[in-house]
Amino acid sequence: AATDTLPARGFPRRCGSHKSQWRCAFALRTKPRLNAAVKRTRLAVALLLAALTTLSGPARAELDATTKAAARALGVEAIKLYKAGDMRGALDRFTRAHQLIDLPTSGIWRARCLAQLGRLIEASEQYLVVTRMTVGADVGDDNRVKHEKALADAHKERALIEPRIPKVKILLTGKLPPDVTVQLDGKDVPAALLGVFQPVNPGEHKLSVR
Repeated sequence: AATDTLPARGFPRRCGSHKSQWRCAFALRTKPRLNAAVKRTRLAVALLLAALTTLSGPARAELDATTKAAARALGVEAIKLYKAGDMRGALDRFTRAHQLIDLPTSGIWRARCLAQLGRLIEASEQYLVVTRMTVGADVGDDNRVKHEKALADAHKERALIEPRIPKVKILLTGKLPPDVTVQLDGKDVPAALLGVFQPVNPGEHKLSVR
């Protein structure tokens, strides 16, 4: 087995032992890092909390008062944690609130937490989910503006996230055992992803070949 620790940025690396008849090459491609997301304002916080108080659509209409109040309380707690810099705690509360009420406003804040934690791939996917959400026809004008703004912001913020996501290419050369297994961060790499660039989150990564 061969194992190598891969940096967030750097030149191609090779891993293996002198007894092996094969080698694996690692290449990393990144794009220039952009500035951090736009500062959140008190107005944005107010929009989220206001949106959590208004539900629409058949599924949301079935939520009882207790569930609505719980979602609103989670949103309030999440905002406090976010403003205090506790992104993990804020992500947990935003996720719980979003599971109860899947609104664009709660979804985009969940994406922002993921981005702050360096989980750019997950953040990008969450932004994408938000961009595909729709605003119900029965939503009032005030809340419609808030939700539509969240949809628009999701498009813009995802566009800022995408160039920051590093990509890696894993190449295996030489005579390979028939049962060779490649793992990146403890997870098997599908054969379809060998030899092509694939996205990874920033930071160190562990590559192993067995």
